[in-house]
Amino acid sequence: MGSIFVKLILMISVFSLFVFFLNKILRKWLNVEKKKPFSYDHVNAKHKKIDWTIRIASIVLLLIGYSVNITRVPTERIWFLETYFILFAFLIVSETVELLWKNDMLKMGIIIFSRLFKW
Repeated sequence: MGSIFVKLILMISVFSLFVFFLNKILRKWLNVEKKKPFSYDHVNAKHKKIDWTIRIASIVLLLIGYSVNITRVPTERIWFLETYFILFAFLIVSETVELLWKNDMLKMGIIIFSRLFKW
């Protein structure tokens, strides 16, 4: 037990077990079903289209950002084309759209916006 890595692995293992059992106990206590990992829970076809548009745009931005920043000097990279920034922005935008869509706020905004511009 003298190595720092052994202590670190032991600490991470204990913490992971604690979180796992806490999650299991709380789900049983609150009668909450476990959500499938990587499940797509789209409300309707338009929500699915918007979600996939955000995903594809993020992938394209990742590729563009990588190709632009790889050719630059490491100290002169464009910060908003960095991978961590694009992924963080994707998570925020994707989850916000999902939250708003499921609460009917985004649908109302789209209806109001489309009536303003009469497309």
